[in-house]
Amino acid sequence: LVHGAVQMLPLRMQENGSLVISEFHYHSPPAWMRGGATGYFEYYWYIELYNNSDTTIYLDGKIIGAGFNYPIDGALWPCAETYPFRNDPRGIWAQRFQAFPGSGHDYPLAPGRTVVIAEQAIDHSVQYPGLPDLSHADFQFDWPDRAQNPAVPRMLPIQISTGILQTLFYIGLEVVFVALPVDVASLERKRGKYQGDFGLFPKNVILDVAVLYPSWDVGPQTVAPFCRTLVDPSLDALAAFVRPSLAYQDDSTHLLSTQRKLLPDGLHVQRTGVSAADWEIRPRSPGKVP
Repeated sequence: LVHGAVQMLPLRMQENGSLVISEFHYHSPPAWMRGGATGYFEYYWYIELYNNSDTTIYLDGKIIGAGFNYPIDGALWPCAETYPFRNDPRGIWAQRFQAFPGSGHDYPLAPGRTVVIAEQAIDHSVQYPGLPDLSHADFQFDWPDRAQNPAVPRMLPIQISTGILQTLFYIGLEVVFVALPVDVASLERKRGKYQGDFGLFPKNVILDVAVLYPSWDVGPQTVAPFCRTLVDPSLDALAAFVRPSLAYQDDSTHLLSTQRKLLPDGLHVQRTGVSAADWEIRPRSPGKVP
């Protein structure tokens, strides 16, 4: 900074919240470790949620969704074209989301406990040693082209559009959110230029959101076209650059995940509404908050 200049930083107070996103695993090994395969890497991804409150939460009907992702849902440029989907102070525009099953009180989550939702709830180490064993995941996403574990409850695919690339994470990593149950048919709709209709999840139903960008180690030229924000700053003030590129990985990358920081009390994760402050890369630990 120039001496005497003023730099504005987005700082917020800690909010414990309730059901929050605590861990992603989408760190893939290099292609040579997968035998050159490029189509399997997303199958062993998972998302972990954490009860960050002091009371029991019932998962029934709550939603995990993928917000607007303009490499898939719109042009990288000009930014004005996608601005209405990326910067709406009223909430998050989404096409793809799935809900927890249950009729209201079937799936309780006690304070300080986690729940793991797998892309495929199987033992992936059979495919490649070192990949996670997700056969004991708590839930699995419901996709028509995936192996399903009959012992693991399925999420309910209530998304507006199945679209392309049948995986929540591949199309939703940049904006992933957790929301209260909603009537999908009642959501305000808006037609996208490239991928059909989007529904607006109002801010008052959003429990948590994480905005994750590709890491800077892939080179600024690859993220330069990104149009600053993917959600209104009132929802998340600054993205975290914690996504590794598939082209820039080492042999241990698949052992890592992106995790929310744990507060010194050991009971709550950090939730400031600033992803850049809340998230870090650590060894993966599904079902356990470090």
